[in-house]
Amino acid sequence: MEFIAHPGPLMDNDQRQPDQLLKDHLLDCQKIAESLGRQLNLGHMAGLAALLHDVGKYSSAFQEYIQSAKIDPNSVRRGSVDHSTAGGKLLYDMFHQSTSSPYEKMLAELVGNAIISHHSSSLRDYWDPQTTAESPFLNRVREKPVIEYAQIKSAFFTEVISPTHFKKCVQYAVQELQVLIKQLKDYSSLFLIGQFIYSCVIDADRTNTMLFEQGKAMTWQADGDRTNLFAADYATVVAYLEAKKLDSPTTKINQLRAQMALECDEFADRPTGVYQLSIPTGGGKTFSSLRFALKHAAKQHKARIIYVVPFTTVIEQNAAVTRKALGLPENDQSHVLEFHSNVVQSQIIAGDNENEEQGLELIKDTWDAPIIFTTMVQFLNTFYASGTRSIRRLHNLMNSVVIFDEVQSVPTKCISMFNEVVNFLSSVGQTTAVLCTATQPALDAVRNDLKLSENGEMIQNLPAITEAFKRVDIVDQSQGEEWSLDHLANFVQELAVNKHNILVILNTKSAVKKLYQTLAATNLSEEFKLVHLSTSMCAAHRLRLFSDITKALKNGQRLICISSQLIEAGVDVSFECVIRSTAGLDSIAQAAGRCNRNGEKERQNVYVVKIADDDEKLTYLPEIADGQKITLRLLQDMVLDKKLYNGELLSPAALRKYFIDFFDKEAVEADYPVKHTNLKLMPLMSNQGQRGSIKRATNEDWPLMLLNSGQTIAKFFQVIDSVTQTVLVPYAVGAEFITQLNGELTTEELDSTLKAAQPYTVNLFTYQITELDKAGLLMHLYNDQILALRSEAYSEEYGVTMAGDSGTSNMPLFF
Repeated sequence: MEFIAHPGPLMDNDQRQPDQLLKDHLLDCQKIAESLGRQLNLGHMAGLAALLHDVGKYSSAFQEYIQSAKIDPNSVRRGSVDHSTAGGKLLYDMFHQSTSSPYEKMLAELVGNAIISHHSSSLRDYWDPQTTAESPFLNRVREKPVIEYAQIKSAFFTEVISPTHFKKCVQYAVQELQVLIKQLKDYSSLFLIGQFIYSCVIDADRTNTMLFEQGKAMTWQADGDRTNLFAADYATVVAYLEAKKLDSPTTKINQLRAQMALECDEFADRPTGVYQLSIPTGGGKTFSSLRFALKHAAKQHKARIIYVVPFTTVIEQNAAVTRKALGLPENDQSHVLEFHSNVVQSQIIAGDNENEEQGLELIKDTWDAPIIFTTMVQFLNTFYASGTRSIRRLHNLMNSVVIFDEVQSVPTKCISMFNEVVNFLSSVGQTTAVLCTATQPALDAVRNDLKLSENGEMIQNLPAITEAFKRVDIVDQSQGEEWSLDHLANFVQELAVNKHNILVILNTKSAVKKLYQTLAATNLSEEFKLVHLSTSMCAAHRLRLFSDITKALKNGQRLICISSQLIEAGVDVSFECVIRSTAGLDSIAQAAGRCNRNGEKERQNVYVVKIADDDEKLTYLPEIADGQKITLRLLQDMVLDKKLYNGELLSPAALRKYFIDFFDKEAVEADYPVKHTNLKLMPLMSNQGQRGSIKRATNEDWPLMLLNSGQTIAKFFQVIDSVTQTVLVPYAVGAEFITQLNGELTTEELDSTLKAAQPYTVNLFTYQITELDKAGLLMHLYNDQILALRSEAYSEEYGVTMAGDSGTSNMPLFF
């Protein structure tokens, strides 16, 4: 009998290409996974998981299923035959039940879980924290019967590998695990090791299947050494900056920027570690960090450079600046990739059901470009979220340089889990992490602390640099009565008499929109160019507006910009005057960085105002509300004591005090408590402390080495509380991408199209999706796996609208 893994794809003449033999699929996947796994010196472990992942397809039941699907795909229920359990059970029987070696047992658990879960939405819980002492993992590998189990084992050891050779593979993997465990600080790291193995298996399986469908099954190659590429990129960027310096005025600010860039350049000689880059706002951190990253990546032979920016902010401007410095086309996505979100929606798989990978699930969203710009949401989802599309990228974060831009924006509930990941990447994954911000959030001072490298600050003599960079005065307008948006509009009109340009930053999109509409109805709209900025706009739209703003400021055109906080991170603009609604002190510092950014004038004013709750509801933004309260208290303290913090709200001492108070207030939240339960997700990465309580409850010792609960973590983990979904929008060429995706494309064409379409997407809440769908304003592509807006629901002025006529609606798009 000929055992097949996947039927041959249909050709244009309705004939099928030859089927993919199961033994070929298993051995090809083993080679891919071994190569991926070597990034942590776990090639044999990853390869073993891939070798066994589809061994259950050696059953007659599965082969009958495949043959029926070839004849009539509608005659079978996708995923109706379990083929994932067999490989995990085989490993458990041979190397857990029949051994006393703790390393063999742990190997069987780590590798076995990746095997049984490779068509699920996460790894199985070793221990289910919501029951007394249930183990979904054991239920699969020990309790669940596997039909034709003897035949499956016999065929595997006959066709694929001999029992003797198989045992040698296992022993090599055990040796890798023994060496690795000596590097680990605790059992939480073993959770991340399991995630790494899982990532390698999923990527190997999906990649080989996709290449087979494209007729390229044997063409996969690992990423080559990028040392020469990064060295050449570094030289290009240095030459670009030297030329740029010749065209820039010799001001004190520019001299300081050049000095700090040189310090970052020299710091690149340091080994892998966790470093801080505390350049003051407006100090040129984009180029300084890029210069460091390229030189460091070349010297330390890193695989890629990844920029992680705050969620709810922009990544496109820094990506565009980087492409320009490297001499790349504006739309390049192969060298510098913008990854905003998953355009394709992951399928959530319930219970023990499993699905065969098809079509869009095979698309390679694995962050394999040399330089990647993404968001904090996507970074954390890679390690913790449900679904296989995100975790498939995890292995590509090893041996890299990761720049965390505005790292203070890590959500409080995620701090412990963020620190755990960064510590793991540095100590085990040989990845250099850089915390890049003017307002360092003291992540090394929390309970589950970040392990910063010794003498890890890149900028020398930081207090003097901070003092030299002062270009603004903070004017406190928050004392006394709260302001309505009408009051704020009047204040803007008063300032506009003597100001050429003004930036107003508010905390909610609905407030931004209302103030914009109020000002647009005044005679200011005749004298000033009014610009509205919001995350309701896709990245390409915002980038065009940023370009318009930069040109208007450069040409002396009178301009008023009203924006949400998205303009505070990574946006190189300089206004004469800034008004900031009270928020966390770090946000006020970032807003101040958009004022007199280049020291064009003597100190300018940044006004801090308190907007009335009726106009700026923070009900759904608790962290902003908490930060606002602490900032208002600091401001009140400074009114009572003029000498406090040397009278400087944005001094290092005041910022340190702010973060200490903020973390103290939010300490209970930092381990990710799950609403409406008694669970915290951070402890579930280990659970070792539960052994005693389990024994007391069951009168038995826990039969597994591991107790972590990956399935439960994935079920509840969300970086932001409200679930969002990515939607393509018909802005500019985005309309062309939607048209293309509405047609017939190969998986290879889908891959390139979806990458190119990233800047033409927005993330919408579930209620927004529902409202748009009811209004007939959504298009459903590829079996509902891709959503796209109709043109009536996207406005040049506001971005996504709910009115259906590119007009306005009273419904807020985000709170």
